[in-house]
Amino acid sequence: MEVKTIGNATLVVKNNSSTLLVTDPWFDEHDCYFGSWRLSHEIPKKIKEEALAAKYIFISHFHPDHLNLKTLRLFKNTSKIILGQQVSDRIPNQLRNIGFDVIVLPIRKWISLDKHCNIIMFTDEKQDTTILIEIIHGKHKTLLVNLNDSSGCGCSKEICSISRQYKNSILLHLAGYGDADMINLWDLEKNIKIKSPCDDFTPIGSTYNSSMKDHDCNICIPFSSAHQYQRVDSWWARKYSNDLDKDHFNGFNQTSNKRLFTSFQKINFDIDNEYPFFQDIKPKKLLINQPVDCKVFGDDWEDKMKKDDHKLINEYFHSISYLKTKYDSISVQFNKDIHVCKLNQKSRYGREILFQSPRRSFIYSIRNNTFDDLLIANFMKTYLKGSYNLSYPRFTFFVGKLADNAYSKSKQEIDEAFSYYNQDRRMDDKIVNKYRNLILMIKSQILSPGLRSFVKKIFYKFR
Repeated sequence: MEVKTIGNATLVVKNNSSTLLVTDPWFDEHDCYFGSWRLSHEIPKKIKEEALAAKYIFISHFHPDHLNLKTLRLFKNTSKIILGQQVSDRIPNQLRNIGFDVIVLPIRKWISLDKHCNIIMFTDEKQDTTILIEIIHGKHKTLLVNLNDSSGCGCSKEICSISRQYKNSILLHLAGYGDADMINLWDLEKNIKIKSPCDDFTPIGSTYNSSMKDHDCNICIPFSSAHQYQRVDSWWARKYSNDLDKDHFNGFNQTSNKRLFTSFQKINFDIDNEYPFFQDIKPKKLLINQPVDCKVFGDDWEDKMKKDDHKLINEYFHSISYLKTKYDSISVQFNKDIHVCKLNQKSRYGREILFQSPRRSFIYSIRNNTFDDLLIANFMKTYLKGSYNLSYPRFTFFVGKLADNAYSKSKQEIDEAFSYYNQDRRMDDKIVNKYRNLILMIKSQILSPGLRSFVKKIFYKFR
């Protein structure tokens, strides 16, 4: 058995001369997030060919650096897409509608893909999917824990209970300075940039220390972290990019029993050896020396409001009941045209949002329920009043995850979604989830960006 980590969140799992599984394929010739993102490194031609020959394609979630339609269309009809069961059938239905063969697998159940490879999946309310891949080599077994962007949301304790049964468990997950969240944030009243968690440049390696402990893994490979910005209006965010060969090791405590490898690895599982053999792949860096005009991707900041835009904006934000309990208004600006969507008449919460965006990508996002893509692209400016970010109140989660991807917009639908994901969860995972939500609220709402930055610096100085 052989596994390669390449691209952004792509695993290529091979058995002898055939490719059994590829995860979240996104090739370097394709962009995503309205042209804002490209891969940081090229993918060697041979590995692309191996990926395209896969029997199964695993897709973790809807984001285009994981579900990249341009890349998926390169696969032959012989490849089957496998998904973990979610509360909504959005992804399988849309993929089937354009001709893909899709299999939705039950979660928390081991599935055999081959006599040498088994998988088990966990889905969560962020509409992400964790996949554990068991590789059988002779009398030995090794586990790959692919968290991608999920951070093990709602199932870390359960994953840990599985992982500790293996002598070697390899952890793969997103880690960086935080630019994959919305960081183009501005103070609406002062018209100044709001400091984001990215600005602290917290040692990335410390994330791996914690996550390896939480999931009982002894090996880690940086994953789901290999992108760069290319649009002229998101070019500024390149300062938050990380060096995959250097930055990910800062703050990591390397020991003989706990190892962190570089991002792109060829892993061989020999029938006579319990420990896998690792070899660096060393792909070429994808160099983008000049920013690309956003007009290349269909966006023009000079475009103004059109006749039906006001109605579309109102319908989209009014349909999400959570927003009416947290915000007074959400405004949208195209060029100099501003439309105010009032969510309540008495301004009871003291919170407002103004989105300043090119018209085309904004209207596309609300028509196609892909608002999270617009946030992650980081070319849209978001002005806030009464809050410091979109994490709390949980705009990103309730709009980008639940409303768009799970079609959960009313209070009843939201309650049903939470009930769906909690029904089979272990009690200790439910407790951890509540604790993490409390910490998120304290960090995002009670602590100002400046105070949060000070606390973090003190923590990492004396830890």
